[in-house]
Amino acid sequence: MRLTYILLILFIPVYLLAKSYPIFEEDLFEAISRYSETKEFEEKVLKDRDEKVKTIVEMSGIKLPTATDNYTYKIVDSYTLTQDIPRVDREGNIIGVLYKKGFKFNPLKFIKIAPPSLIIFDACNMKEKKYVQNLIKTRKNFMLVSGGCQLQNIEGFREMVYLTNQEMIDKFKLKTTISIVDVNIKEAVYEIKVIATN
Repeated sequence: MRLTYILLILFIPVYLLAKSYPIFEEDLFEAISRYSETKEFEEKVLKDRDEKVKTIVEMSGIKLPTATDNYTYKIVDSYTLTQDIPRVDREGNIIGVLYKKGFKFNPLKFIKIAPPSLIIFDACNMKEKKYVQNLIKTRKNFMLVSGGCQLQNIEGFREMVYLTNQEMIDKFKLKTTISIVDVNIKEAVYEIKVIATN
């Protein structure tokens, strides 16, 4: 107790006589606003933008060889659950497992309306491009997918043109272009029609 009094007697005068200074901190919003108006900021933003645009326009999907024959094949789709799907009651309580991890099913058996056709082609191959331009005049529900052609070189389509990727090639067992992927709801399969343009 005595030690506490001694400490108080020593520190109270120091506290009262010590000089204090106000803290002036710059407003962060004002600092950012001021920096955003500088030439340095403008140059940095424009450089970043140009690099991103260049990366995007130079992208190209995976190139597939051109088909030499016309043929058709079918693929039965399957998906395996990577985790349990819980059974839930009306109050939202988990009361068991509806489908166990590892359960395998065909998702095409559960759809009522077929998704759009995928038309996979090389947009830089003039024969394939012309064939697809004529083909889409008679189709309503489709998605265009190009491989091997940089986005900056894809011209002549009002529709969005997507790029092929490895997942798409593996899923539909794509070997060549032009390949048209349709869903046959009755059979619950993908039908792939391959067209040679030579």
